Amino acid sequence: MKEQLITFETAKLAKEKIYKTITTQEGVVELVKYISGGNIIAYDTETTSVNPRTGDIIGFSVSCNINEGYYFPTKEWNVDKQLVEDLYIGGIKCEDIAIKLIQGLLGKKLVMHNASFDVRYTLNCYGIDLRDDLYCDTMMLRHTLKEDGPFGLKAIAIELQNELGLDAEKEANEEQIRLKESIKNNGGTTTKTNYELYKADMAIIGEYAAADTDLTLRVMTHYLPILKEENLWDFFFVDEVMPLYRSVTIQMEEVGVELDMELLHKLDSEVGEEIVKLEKEVIDSLMALPETKRWAMEKARAAHPPKKRGNFGKLLLEIEGELNNPAGAKAFLADGDESHLDVVDSVKVSLELLKKKEGSLINIGSKNQLAELCFNYLGIKPISKTRKGTNQFNEELVVAISKDYEWAAKMKDYNKLKKIKSSYIDRFLEKQEDGRWYPYVKQNGTTSGRFSSDSQQLPRILEPGEASELVRRYSNQVRSFLKAEEGRRLVICDQSSLEPRVFASVSNDPNLINVFLNNEDLYCRVAIQAFKLEGMSAIKSDDNYLKNLRPEMRQRAKSIALAIPYGAGAWQIGQSLGIHIKEAQKMINGYLDGFPELAKWMSSTHIKAQTEGRIVSKTGRIRHLDKVKFIHSKFEDNLIKPWVFKQMKADAKKNGNEKELQQLRMEYKNGLNNAKNFQIQSLAASIMNRSAIQIHKEFKEKNLDAYIMLQIHDEFVVNCPADIAQEVADIVQYHMENTVQIPTKLEAEPNIALTFNEGHS
Repeated sequence: MKEQLITFETAKLAKEKIYKTITTQEGVVELVKYISGGNIIAYDTETTSVNPRTGDIIGFSVSCNINEGYYFPTKEWNVDKQLVEDLYIGGIKCEDIAIKLIQGLLGKKLVMHNASFDVRYTLNCYGIDLRDDLYCDTMMLRHTLKEDGPFGLKAIAIELQNELGLDAEKEANEEQIRLKESIKNNGGTTTKTNYELYKADMAIIGEYAAADTDLTLRVMTHYLPILKEENLWDFFFVDEVMPLYRSVTIQMEEVGVELDMELLHKLDSEVGEEIVKLEKEVIDSLMALPETKRWAMEKARAAHPPKKRGNFGKLLLEIEGELNNPAGAKAFLADGDESHLDVVDSVKVSLELLKKKEGSLINIGSKNQLAELCFNYLGIKPISKTRKGTNQFNEELVVAISKDYEWAAKMKDYNKLKKIKSSYIDRFLEKQEDGRWYPYVKQNGTTSGRFSSDSQQLPRILEPGEASELVRRYSNQVRSFLKAEEGRRLVICDQSSLEPRVFASVSNDPNLINVFLNNEDLYCRVAIQAFKLEGMSAIKSDDNYLKNLRPEMRQRAKSIALAIPYGAGAWQIGQSLGIHIKEAQKMINGYLDGFPELAKWMSSTHIKAQTEGRIVSKTGRIRHLDKVKFIHSKFEDNLIKPWVFKQMKADAKKNGNEKELQQLRMEYKNGLNNAKNFQIQSLAASIMNRSAIQIHKEFKEKNLDAYIMLQIHDEFVVNCPADIAQEVADIVQYHMENTVQIPTKLEAEPNIALTFNEGHS
């Protein structure tokens, strides 16, 4: 479908409600006429699984007009045989008829809800590609107009039921009851993770399916005029949302990524061993402290007082030769009188019993146990509290004290390796299918329009000083799991400093823009300003380049440069860098003094959110902030003025509504931060999204065997044959640098590699 030819067109309303399940030759003829006469057609598949690569289509539904719906079944659940059976009409296999019917959809304007699912199922089961004919995805339409959920079709219908003239909630509840009863009657299950729709009676499935396509048309017809009113028509249909969805999003979920399974299993074993080793080192380091020994002995004594001989006595006999007072132990065994025992011996036995029961005296997986030890015995000051108000032991605390305690430094590595194993290694092992990983991609996963997918969770490459050598080694190897197939290459192209370039552009600060135009290192420039460093340069070629002379100062400045435009204050910066709040404020002032327009932009963004209740990005995407406008109309900025809020809090405490006031304050602060965050992230999203569209378009025009395999943060991973890798790299770089023009200019850095990790070395 050519985006520029898209015109405003919605579905018509039929006079009466008609939902039909086609089971006869006459019905097939009727359905052929219905499809051929339609223009805008809602389409939906019913399947045996949530996985389009392994599941089967049991039928599909279409609706050309509101109030109408036709369901065509291709397979049927057979209770006796416990499988999905082929259906026949007039001696012809229903799947063969379905293929012909679906081919009749080609050239129509197709509407779907969560189209990726139905398009991929149709492609995998029937070999029919509907992407070029996908007119509108109502889930994406809903996200464009109202960025927060719900995004499920039924949930949207319930939210809009007054506007749609439906009792959608009642209908949905009744529908679910009928479905579940039918499924259970046929021996199926209806758990959240295993919803066997295909085991319901055909008539019930047919009604359910027809209702879905009808709802899809209703939702689209309601939203399209609003899309026009909000000046989002071109944004949705022409420039970004649907072109990206058709060309790249669906494709990324379908093609998958080759995995190096040998390396994956090797690292699984190695990291597992390192975790066990570190756990022992943490415990040994803790147990070497006298405070820990005291804690352990008190715990053991309380848990296992030697009042009865039982297990205590048996253990005494086992370690008799190691006791301080063997005679006292024998006397205790004879009459059970605890006074015979030496205290040290008593505690020693209790400790051994604890070990047998719990496996170790210290369970480093128990936050409560470690909190008790740290706060009550080691004298460590807490830095945060739980919701219940108790002192909290968490990873943040471990990081904060890691410089002072050997056990904490080891535990920091232990926690990071556990995350590497669970979040990456285990996840790939669990999700791989025949040595390939298929990422789950959500184009509507964020309010800004950035992709949300499990590929976003891949760790970035850690530089020296960011983590221990052990953690860096294994973290940086995770990306090596992802590799090109034999004879092919990965073209990995990263936008250089995209977010800083974007917030320089949206703030329109000339000093900040010039940092990039003059090829300065932003974080070095910020360090020079924030820390008042004299005789240092932010230019890489200079002899006094700060990164070479004071790399730690650049790293600290990076935290400031990335955090402040998103709303971080002195307290957060101080916590992050481990400095006093006053010192942090001086650094912030030094940073903003050098970029005065950035500070003005942050202030003006707040005002827009407060007065208009929404923010519009440079490319037209909208972020609704009605709650900010409402709260500001009641309290102005008093909620974020420390001394004013202190008095408000005291008054609220007297009136018993302190929690409500705290909640309002949090929502207000988050909303103001979201206003800034959205402008930055939405433009960054559009840069990546629109570049992807153009990259795909040129690949298609030149008939190149190349495709965008992944988008991870601000980089594309493209898969292509080795012999055209350089041509592909040039195409990718060109569109990433030139599709969207911003004052700071864009720089993309392509690499050609066999593995994902190699592309970053």
